[in-house]
Amino acid sequence: MNLKRFLLLFFASFILSTGYSQKLLSQSVINSLSFESFPVEKIICNSSAPINLSNNSNAYKFRTVLTEGAKQGVNFAGHYTIVTWGCGTSCQVLAVIDRQTGQVYFPEIVASVGFDYQIDSSLLIVNPSQNLQKVPERYRQTYGETTYYKWENNQFIPLSNFHKN
Repeated sequence: MNLKRFLLLFFASFILSTGYSQKLLSQSVINSLSFESFPVEKIICNSSAPINLSNNSNAYKFRTVLTEGAKQGVNFAGHYTIVTWGCGTSCQVLAVIDRQTGQVYFPEIVASVGFDYQIDSSLLIVNPSQNLQKVPERYRQTYGETTYYKWENNQFIPLSNFHKN
């Protein structure tokens, strides 16, 4: 066997084995994406710093929805409040209020069929699969995929896009 053919076979084997490993890794990642996998250290329910409406123009622009949403109290990652509102047909956006500092964050995340989150976890699920299942199958592709994010250092870090079975 000449060197050129050997390298070609080696390269093809490497690509195939890497693809297989990524499939296994993806399944492993899929199985680990649960609220319990992203716990917060402590929950501070009595945090209620006034909302800082002067930190950016969006906070002032959406002051009514933020103020009303903040009334629900801490609902995410220990000391944050997620506030969601519609931005058109099959469109929802969110803001995150730090209840200890009053700081408001506006991640550039848009959902078609909602969000899922918990007070004791830093995991955010966009377009949860249980919500997508309610959409008629012929329309599901237009509603996007389930996307997973971790809240870390006051921003959402994307984890992955796929449907969890």
